Amino acid sequence: MNTFAEKYNAGNFEFCGKCYTDSCDVTVKTPSGDIKCKNPAEVTAFLKDTLAGAVGAKEVKFTVTECGGNAHKDTWTSTAGTGTCDATWELQPNAKEGELKFKVKTDTIVFTPKAA
Repeated sequence: MNTFAEKYNAGNFEFCGKCYTDSCDVTVKTPSGDIKCKNPAEVTAFLKDTLAGAVGAKEVKFTVTECGGNAHKDTWTSTAGTGTCDATWELQPNAKEGELKFKVKTDTIVFTPKAA
């Protein structure tokens, strides 16, 4: 999670998107409706164009609150609001040297914007 935050905060959204499986199920719950992502390219676009871009979520920091088996839960803060994640991970048995051995398969993200 620390590496994900570092890469996100540095604007390396492609790295962050590659943390998700080729076919993933990501749901972002916001006050204005749900956003769905089904692959790393859609996750990358959401992080870059929506979360960091339109919403302006910068300086993201994660705190893992639960971890076990192939799942984790976390909370996060940013300049634009707070959130939670509830994710499951999948082993990548054919990962090459330098590639991620585990990637996120499902993720439910809840975003709460800061009060105006």
